Amino acid sequence: MSLSYTNLPVYVGHRNSSEPTKPSEQMSMLPATNVSVTYAAQPSANRKLGKEVSQTDQYNIGGPLSAQLSFQTLLVNDVPYFESGYAFFSGNDAGFFPVQVGSGVFNKCYLQDYTVSIQPYQPVTVDVSFVSLDPATEQQISGDPNPYENPFSVDPPFDGDEVVYGHTCSVENMTDVVGSVQGSITHRKSYGRTPVFTLGSINATDVLLNSIETETTITSTGLENLINFSGDTTTNDIGIALNTTKGDSIRYLTGIVVSGGAEVHQESYSVAGGDTLETSATLSEIIL
Repeated sequence: MSLSYTNLPVYVGHRNSSEPTKPSEQMSMLPATNVSVTYAAQPSANRKLGKEVSQTDQYNIGGPLSAQLSFQTLLVNDVPYFESGYAFFSGNDAGFFPVQVGSGVFNKCYLQDYTVSIQPYQPVTVDVSFVSLDPATEQQISGDPNPYENPFSVDPPFDGDEVVYGHTCSVENMTDVVGSVQGSITHRKSYGRTPVFTLGSINATDVLLNSIETETTITSTGLENLINFSGDTTTNDIGIALNTTKGDSIRYLTGIVVSGGAEVHQESYSVAGGDTLETSATLSEIIL
């Protein structure tokens, strides 16, 4: 059986919910452009003293099964069918989400990181990575036969003016770090977690949130200050407003803010014959 991309949409459910069924107001499709799923068991070699490894019993279970889910999505405003699917953007998240790919449901998906990429005249994209501690198992890969069925009676094709583009975004206080002309911005937010395993359970019973950090890289045509051995510390908040071509800000992610006190730990610049100077600065921030 061959499955087309049209049969494998991506849905994300509400925070701390389990096994919602699509379509519903608890499970919303995202305008994803690609998706990847990787399963990983953790076997350990079954070697015993004084005995050869049996060809029919080569491995023991060495740890839990985990599934890595990654996808890229556009940012679209004012489409109710998509909006709750962006819930992972809000807050410093210690919770989990159900994620559905085609008809396969992955429960207890914890956000590992997301990266927002902004370039002129290109749609703003978000690369998202989850780890599922309770993935779909012992079933075939199957598609969603009715991906556009939904409770809002709206076909997912949406107004292109509601898409966020790089040239419609605005920046604030960028010149504290780089030149007045910015070419691209990449903002990554990552979450460090530790799963908690208890006796009598195959899967983790809880996950502790240990750290939240951001890393923002800005390309430009200049640098405000070349760093020394300790880097450089920002004094003002650096803001990125994410706007549609209509000039509207998106409700679920009003913008990106790198707080004053973040540190510039890496800078670079280069130029080639016949070209202009290109610079890059990377800011790091510890939130938790």
